[in-house]
Amino acid sequence: MKIPEKQVTLKNGMTVTIKSVKADDADLMLRHLQISHRESYKNLNQSADFWTKFSIEEEKRILGEFESGRNKFMLSVWLDGKYVDEYSYQLILK
Repeated sequence: MKIPEKQVTLKNGMTVTIKSVKADDADLMLRHLQISHRESYKNLNQSADFWTKFSIEEEKRILGEFESGRNKFMLSVWLDGKYVDEYSYQLILK
């Protein structure tokens, strides 16, 4: 699901851009995961090297599913043109 891009001013006065991720963002997202999870892997379900073995093609497929899905979305946060983080949501219907 695509969410319209939006500028948000934080309490500290900084402005961030929030926008939907696209399959084309796979390289950036995967590099972020490789860097950020190298140090925080002990708090996650994967080993420290899990993301180094993850393929760009698989990441593109996953992001494409978020981009085109009806019940899920993934947003990225940008500050001064630099990627900061992402948030994803998926509605599970039973």
